[in-house]
Amino acid sequence: MPDASDPLPATPTPRSRRRRKSSSSKRWLIALGTLAVLLAAAIFSFSVWLDGYLKSDSFRRWISAAISSQLKADASLNGISWRGSSAFVESFSASGSADAPFHSLSAADIRADINAGAIWDRTWHVEGVKVARASINFSKLPDQPTPPPQPPETPASSSGFLSSLIPNRVLLGPVRIDQFGFDWKSDSASASARNIALEIKPSDDQGFVLAKGAGGTLSSSALKNLPLDITDFDASWQEGEIRLDSFHATTADDASITGEASVRLNQNAPVLDARGSLADLQLAKIIPDDWLKRVKGTASASVQISGNPQDPDRLLWRGNAAIKDGLLEGLPILQIIARKTRNEGFVRLVLKDTRTRFTRTSSGDWILEGLLMDAPGLLRLKGNASISASSQLSGNLLLGIVPGTLRYLAGAEQQVFLPIDRANLPASDRALLGPEDSALLWTRLVLGGSLSNPTEDLSDRLALAWFNATVDEVLNMSMEGAIKAADVASKAASTAASKVLENAPAALDKGSDLLQKGAESGAGILQKGAESGIRAIEGLLPR
Repeated sequence: MPDASDPLPATPTPRSRRRRKSSSSKRWLIALGTLAVLLAAAIFSFSVWLDGYLKSDSFRRWISAAISSQLKADASLNGISWRGSSAFVESFSASGSADAPFHSLSAADIRADINAGAIWDRTWHVEGVKVARASINFSKLPDQPTPPPQPPETPASSSGFLSSLIPNRVLLGPVRIDQFGFDWKSDSASASARNIALEIKPSDDQGFVLAKGAGGTLSSSALKNLPLDITDFDASWQEGEIRLDSFHATTADDASITGEASVRLNQNAPVLDARGSLADLQLAKIIPDDWLKRVKGTASASVQISGNPQDPDRLLWRGNAAIKDGLLEGLPILQIIARKTRNEGFVRLVLKDTRTRFTRTSSGDWILEGLLMDAPGLLRLKGNASISASSQLSGNLLLGIVPGTLRYLAGAEQQVFLPIDRANLPASDRALLGPEDSALLWTRLVLGGSLSNPTEDLSDRLALAWFNATVDEVLNMSMEGAIKAADVASKAASTAASKVLENAPAALDKGSDLLQKGAESGAGILQKGAESGIRAIEGLLPR
């Protein structure tokens, strides 16, 4: 026990307690200040290091490798510079590998605005990219393969602790391209576009991309000499599918074209499903120059295309086509028809309505169904036809004419062209005719041969009808009429017949003998006339 005489411990005074608290606070302030200085120094050091890294070849190689990996291409950026938090790139180029959907890609004058605050979350947040010019070539060149791109170098592998703080993911905002263009070419087709204003909006997870474009021109081998002025389009992309949600364009003469399409990227081959329509297109824009003064009209069409877009020659086409207010003039065959039929309406053939359903098979055959060609006041054509990939022609058509059109061609409207109720037509052909066709005279027309050398069966039937009708007419004539007919057919035969009548009046009692001789001599003349004259009518359709 402590001794009672020992002094008691001194009780700390309030002043000493305040001194101790003050010393503790100073130590905390010094520690916090030191930490702040160290943190500021670290931030400054990191900023300086980051600034140096962003301007280094290491960063250029890393970003190029990252882009290469995403695009499956060998990519390169040149002339990278920084102004504040904005990066500027003089040029960008990429060569696609065998797995890339394109052959080459290039861009110039690129600006990317970076959200500097997101760097602390290890994220390259590119708030927006603006590109002055960009183009892409989709043409595949298998004879110039590109080696597969190498995986991107991890930024942290550069060196030191600070490199581990570099962002390791990218968040991309809208990309705006002032002038975008593309080229595509296969063995048999091509297309190109220029000066499109394009905006691309990736989703946050980069799994979905929207694209919107306006302006520019589009040219293709399918519409030669007819560049399209693009109004606007909307497209999208997500893993496994590319979609053209809408497309609108016009031509210089205000024809309109609309469309939509999708391409599913299957493992074996891509699958295209496209639909389009065309309205108010002047034929003068798409037909050869030597036909410009012969064919006129306004075309419209709708089409569905399916198949492998990498093999355009085997795509399947289905659709409808029509021509309004068509005009055929100046064709030699029309001149011949007009002269032989004594009908000037054939010289300038007005086609009020021409239309058909069509199919272009994957093997290259063209099939025309429900074909209609209407020339009011003259003729109407209905039926089906086909053209093989080797240009072989076949068709079963019905040809109708206005009564009196072939009145100067003996037998044509009595034996070949007949009213519907008298025409020898099978049920399948009669199904093509409606009440609007009852006022016409009809016959079948069978097409064959090839596009370069077509054949038809109508000429022979017209020639035979003309011959039979003429012979019947001669046999039923009076003697005086027979002499006049022979004079028209052949001066020689007429002279011979006249001499017989003059020198042998008794022969008048033997009319049958005279008619037999007239038939024998006139038959050869009529047959030659049928072969040389009537065959000129061949094919009431232009070849």
